[in-house]
Amino acid sequence: MTDEPRRSSDAVEALLAASAGVTRGPSTSAATPRQARAWTLGYVDATGLQRSADLGEHTARIREYAERHQLTLISTHVDLPYENGLGFRALLASIERTAPQRVLVSRLAHLDSPVIIDGEPTGETKLERLKRLAVDVQEVFP
Repeated sequence: MTDEPRRSSDAVEALLAASAGVTRGPSTSAATPRQARAWTLGYVDATGLQRSADLGEHTARIREYAERHQLTLISTHVDLPYENGLGFRALLASIERTAPQRVLVSRLAHLDSPVIIDGEPTGETKLERLKRLAVDVQEVFP
């Protein structure tokens, strides 16, 4: 046999290139950068929503906005009335873990309430906390 077996390092190179956001061009073997999509998180404070159907509308608007603007929506965190800020605390943990470029909110007013840790308000609003973490906040409802 004159054909050399494919080197396993070729497969490793392809995996490394894919994880670095590089793809092979269609007509050449040269690597071309893939368009990066900004990592994004969503947040809805459902404590003030009138109907449970509204929650689905708010999360759908966040998802649609992300798709329209070619953002990678990692997850959308929701604060429910009986959870005492659990959704926002999960959002903060996701920000630490994923370092998103922005957080999408259905309405900026959802960030006016205080941050609650261990059942006590911290003295800062949710918006103030996100700004302190240097996260860009984008409202999706006009």
